[in-house]
Amino acid sequence: MSFPGQPPGTGTVPPGRQHPVPAAGSGSAGRALVGLVLLLPALVALIWSYVAPTLSTMATSFQHDSLIREPESAGTDNYQKIFEDGLAGQFGLALLLGLLPLAIALLAAPLLALVADRAGRVPRLVTRGVLALPIAGYAPTALFLGWRVRLSESGSLADGARFELTWILALTSFGLVVAVAATAFLSALRQREPGRRPTPALLTVGGFVGLALLALTLQIFTAPALLTGGGPDRSTMTPLLGVWQASFRFAQLGLGAAGSTVLLLLLGLFGLAATGLLLASRTRIEFDGWRDRPAGTPVPA
Repeated sequence: MSFPGQPPGTGTVPPGRQHPVPAAGSGSAGRALVGLVLLLPALVALIWSYVAPTLSTMATSFQHDSLIREPESAGTDNYQKIFEDGLAGQFGLALLLGLLPLAIALLAAPLLALVADRAGRVPRLVTRGVLALPIAGYAPTALFLGWRVRLSESGSLADGARFELTWILALTSFGLVVAVAATAFLSALRQREPGRRPTPALLTVGGFVGLALLALTLQIFTAPALLTGGGPDRSTMTPLLGVWQASFRFAQLGLGAAGSTVLLLLLGLFGLAATGLLLASRTRIEFDGWRDRPAGTPVPA
């Protein structure tokens, strides 16, 4: 902006319209303090809800605590006891129960995502809408109670409990597993740069989905609890069901805490592996819907 008598482009802004430029770092300490104060409630909730119970569980795992007598130091007796009772086999069974859902997630889901992506924008949106239905309508307790009534009438569960439990779990979780995994693979195929192959993104999503499914299978509880109760002869006992029975059925809190601690360590390893995968692949997660595009930008087919 210029004024009369001055060459264009050399004018000065009137003093009344000048805006002071804040000094470097001005107010940064105050903003940081406000941010810390706003984070304080979340930090307190994190410590109260997660950190403190975790440390308490770990401490209890080294004690004989039966809710009747005063807790006594047990050393590593609880850990020896749970492994003697077959904790390793319980982890093996849990992973076995997750093999079919894992195969479905890594084979059927990416194929569905590729077909939907190649079909165009409208089929892709319809596929996303249809995939939301099994996610919203999944009710595991109702499903397993229904299977419990059916198997009780036929009496076939005792003949092959592990086999029955494996295929029932795969059948009831099929829709949910395909919906979640296919949605994740569709996100990896969305809005990639021209000429850039989607293979690295699909492999990263596949690895992350696989790790998530393995972590979930280690925590299977509802299916064996409602269908078999861990029997016959503890043949369908899973780690989480064993923790529940030790803690609430037999009131041996030390054994339950030891099982929980071992399970927590394994889940932590899966979490570290997933984090390492995301960092090694340099994965970038963005939310850029059609409303975020500049006006006039065509929507990709």
